Amino acid sequence: MSSDARPDVILSARGLGKRYEIYDRPIDRLKQTLFRGRRQFFREFWALRNCSFDLHRGEALAVIGRNGSGKSTLLQILAGTLTPTEGSFETSARVAALLELGAGFNPEFTGRENVFVNAALLGIQGAELRRRFDEIAAFADIGDFLNQPIKTYSTGMVVRLAFAVQVLLTPDILIVDEALAVGDAAFQIKCMTRMRELLAKGVSVLLVTHDVETVRSFADRVIWLDHGATRAFGDPRATTAAYLQDLFSGAGSAPAVASSAATASAELNGAARRLEALGTRQPMHRWGRGQVQAQAVSLDNGSTGGSVFAHGGRLHIEVEFAAREAYRADHLGFAFALRNTKGLDIIAYTTWDAGERFRDLSAGERIRLAFECPNILAPGEYALVLAVEEVLGSSRVYQDFVENAVIFTVVSDRPIFSSVLPTVVHRVVTA
Repeated sequence: MSSDARPDVILSARGLGKRYEIYDRPIDRLKQTLFRGRRQFFREFWALRNCSFDLHRGEALAVIGRNGSGKSTLLQILAGTLTPTEGSFETSARVAALLELGAGFNPEFTGRENVFVNAALLGIQGAELRRRFDEIAAFADIGDFLNQPIKTYSTGMVVRLAFAVQVLLTPDILIVDEALAVGDAAFQIKCMTRMRELLAKGVSVLLVTHDVETVRSFADRVIWLDHGATRAFGDPRATTAAYLQDLFSGAGSAPAVASSAATASAELNGAARRLEALGTRQPMHRWGRGQVQAQAVSLDNGSTGGSVFAHGGRLHIEVEFAAREAYRADHLGFAFALRNTKGLDIIAYTTWDAGERFRDLSAGERIRLAFECPNILAPGEYALVLAVEEVLGSSRVYQDFVENAVIFTVVSDRPIFSSVLPTVVHRVVTA
């Protein structure tokens, strides 16, 4: 590592790029060899271009982007399985990579044999490996299959064993490329818990995932790759919000609000409850198709508003939605969520799941909905998230998704040690 690097920088990448040569016909590849570069018979495809960043010790860095954006290419370069066309990276750390299912496993060897082979490739053998083997086997939890050939394993079992080998041998940098997506829920929780333990010990984690909530709750920083280039790099919430906006709006910008904030406020002056018009103020982010949108919102305790609410009171939410054009609403649902600073939805509600249906809307028609629930939230900061969703079978298409519509704080006069504090009926039972 260069002498001017920060002491906590464990990996430094500068201008990384990977180019592939695309030949339309097999003969063109031969021509390219014969002409020795004097003529070009291929098309260039840059899977990654000019990617630079530093990874700090004990940092979780996530990489997001659409399929084909260069995420896996970047991780393969850092893992040493691909050679960059341009740029370079420096690290003196021990890197463990979980890239493709079964990568590094011999399908004819048993799970036990593959553990010893992979550990040897990582530089771990002898007494240290024998000391850790039982722990690896327990974490993988595949039973007697440990003594069966890998070719008899399911994809989930392969991931279990591969992850157990990589994380329990405690690398300096752990690289994970979407492999955990195939595991069951219990194993995913176990993996995330183990990765958090590694972070606490100073291990750095580089993670590729399409799960935005995982990114927000786990990562310290995020790289957003788009067509091989770095689109954004920084705060997880802001970066993922911009990514979702681009992913779902198509145009890459927030849908226009039907009327200006001043006009919307004027229209609501005579309403029973004052709603604040939704504009483009920070840190609000929104995306969606935009045929039906949230126009204004209020949050109070049932009587008075503000931004600070007492635990144990009420949370009263009113939202006004407007149709920008005539809209068939038989599959329409309205939703809200109360989200913590880790990006996790603590309370969520949808009218569709509650069984409520709406008639068709004419252009310019407005609907005002009110929601109320007890404030069971623990002290802390939260965001109100609004959504207009079109439910199509098992999938949901968003007409409008508004993140951070309202930022508020919950306070309590007593300590609370969980995200929510439900009402519990306590009885004394004697034998």
